[in-house]
Amino acid sequence: MSEFSTAFPNSTKVLIDGPQGVRVPMRQIALAGEEPALRVYDSSGPQDHDVNSGLPKLREAWVAPRRGAATR
Repeated sequence: MSEFSTAFPNSTKVLIDGPQGVRVPMRQIALAGEEPALRVYDSSGPQDHDVNSGLPKLREAWVAPRRGAATR
């Protein structure tokens, strides 16, 4: 178990499908009693990833067309 999950044992990271195939990271927090779980934006970044190998460019197909629109 990573330090992150130890520090926040009542939450899990989930990915919500957004427009144009973008997946938005959210943290789903379990609440007490009968309350439904709370979802908040999760800006923690990838967990348990080798920083030396770099991150995959998951949003490149979404970002590339926007670069062209910015120069017009």
